[in-house]
Amino acid sequence: MKRLLPFLLAVLLLGSCALLKSGEPSDEDVSTDPDEPVLTKQNIELTVWVEPGAGEGFIKQAAAAFNQKYPNIAIRVTGVESSEVLRRVRTASAQGGCADLFVLPHMELRSLADDLFILPARDQTKVKNTVFPACAQAAAVNGVLYGYPVSSETTALIYNKRLIQERDIPSTWEELIAFSKGFNDGERAGFVMPVGSAHHNAPFLTAWSNRPFGPTGDDPRAPNFSSLPAFEGMEVFQNLKSIVSLSVEELTVEAAERLFASGKAAMCIAGSWNVSRFSGVDFGVVPLPAFEPDNECLSMIFARVMTVSAYSPWPDEASAFADFLLTEEMQALQAELTGDLPSVEMTIRLPAYAAGFNRQMQNAFAAPSLPEAAGYWTLFNAAAARIWEGGNVQAEMSAASHAFFAAEEEGEEEQE
Repeated sequence: MKRLLPFLLAVLLLGSCALLKSGEPSDEDVSTDPDEPVLTKQNIELTVWVEPGAGEGFIKQAAAAFNQKYPNIAIRVTGVESSEVLRRVRTASAQGGCADLFVLPHMELRSLADDLFILPARDQTKVKNTVFPACAQAAAVNGVLYGYPVSSETTALIYNKRLIQERDIPSTWEELIAFSKGFNDGERAGFVMPVGSAHHNAPFLTAWSNRPFGPTGDDPRAPNFSSLPAFEGMEVFQNLKSIVSLSVEELTVEAAERLFASGKAAMCIAGSWNVSRFSGVDFGVVPLPAFEPDNECLSMIFARVMTVSAYSPWPDEASAFADFLLTEEMQALQAELTGDLPSVEMTIRLPAYAAGFNRQMQNAFAAPSLPEAAGYWTLFNAAAARIWEGGNVQAEMSAASHAFFAAEEEGEEEQE
């Protein structure tokens, strides 16, 4: 009941806004599409806060396109750093100075939803059916979508087309190890990857349907470090050391990607946010190798979500603009301007490398947004580093699990 209360209050707030607007004269409202809410005909201005940079440029162009569709709805876009957005939302909302919409990393949604600063997505089913499942998971708090995931990031397997053709790319980790043993010659490696980064190591933790904090990522009592799937996945991770004879210190994100960019590795696990580092390489992108032919390897995603302020006087109009950002035309424009991955499955006007990431997005899960996640990944990174250097998989993962629960108990005692 405690978790349900914030949602019920948010629904009541949204409903009260709708009731206030329903009392306006009928000639003040217009519906141009039966699938959209009735939007005002009054001349209004919506304010959007978005992080400065390419993302801001995209939102400005999207705002202009939305204004062409709804000439009476102007949209003012202001560049505000993400950390500053959180502060402003909490301090300005009560005084009426909050933007109608703002963009945030999905990990920041939970606290704002719990404290009733943001509204649930207007059409939950439509958003869920439009975006990748992992993106919908990213925007959800206790099963309710609190925003519109407009972009995403994830990892996949990058390959050098001059060193290996796509038809020869291993489809499983076992095949990748076998390929690399035949390819390695002391100067070049078949495969490298960062081994001290949770972004890149998480796929091994989530083998065989294992998930941090349970299937939906919101159970703080289910870290799932110490489980048979986690043990088996991390054993696959450890076996990669047989083909990548470098230490954790030698396989940072920058170092591993530098080896690939210099032509010293045929394949590498890399994030979509770093592909610009490979501009001098004729590269392609494919999904991560599977653990077994019918057991795909899942990557972890991070999404940026457009959210509607609970204090906006125009929640339907704000929601309509957020929903507009999920159209294929806007998603393609975003990919073109920012290089971010779309949150919807599509192929039009995308950079050539994006197709591989899109395929990986079909097998992905959202990075957990629970407060406990920060300490969780610190423990996992440390355990993964020791496992890479030869530590016993079960012992290290069990120790991480014990440390996680010990930290949680200590935190609960301090609160009391």
